[in-house]
Amino acid sequence: MREKFLKEIITEIGGKYALNLYEILKDKKEVNEFIIAKKLKMTINQTRNILYKLFEVGIVSFTKKKDRKKAWFTYSWALNAVKALEELEKRLEKKIVELKNKLEIKKNKRFYICKNDMIEVNEETALVNDFTCPECGNVYELNDDPKIIENINEEIKKSENYLRDIQNELRIDYERIEGEKIKKHKKEEKKKAEERAKKLVERRKLREAEKKMMLKEQGRKENKTRDKKIKKKTKQNKRKK
Repeated sequence: MREKFLKEIITEIGGKYALNLYEILKDKKEVNEFIIAKKLKMTINQTRNILYKLFEVGIVSFTKKKDRKKAWFTYSWALNAVKALEELEKRLEKKIVELKNKLEIKKNKRFYICKNDMIEVNEETALVNDFTCPECGNVYELNDDPKIIENINEEIKKSENYLRDIQNELRIDYERIEGEKIKKHKKEEKKKAEERAKKLVERRKLREAEKKMMLKEQGRKENKTRDKKIKKKTKQNKRKK
């Protein structure tokens, strides 16, 4: 189902020649546009035209890298499957709203049809034209076939079921993305904790080193003071003798 959805929206936006684009981009981080053009059997300009249409709605993204030898930029493209499904969801939601509005209009207003040209008009237009088709002169007939409403209801039901399938796919993606965020957050927190622990150990080592230096300096001073006392006492003893 997922592949069907992605191919549908890519083709809807990029045209029938974009049908194979999904196969080229799926499961790939990035693909060079010249490789894409070769696989699509299209010119680079035709390929870019399709990619830019998809880029405008966020279905694909690109990175550019400057070729140092040729001094121009090369573009690599990637598929954003979540954005593609969201775009399909948005378009289908709009279609359902339009169908429901159409259903309300069909239920509450009368429409007329020219059976010759099969052109349907609302009651206001029929009145203006004196209930006569301006194209062929045929008299309009009331278009009150109950199958019209049945068909619209059926299309709404079908579209809503299809929308639920798309939303289920998106739910799986959102859960995966959220899981990746949590995993990344935990990894970052672990890294921060390790860095804090490392800094703590370094501070402790520094304090211990400073303490040793202080004790060493203190011992040196004490030894110096003791030596002075010994020398002084020795001098005193010599004088007494």
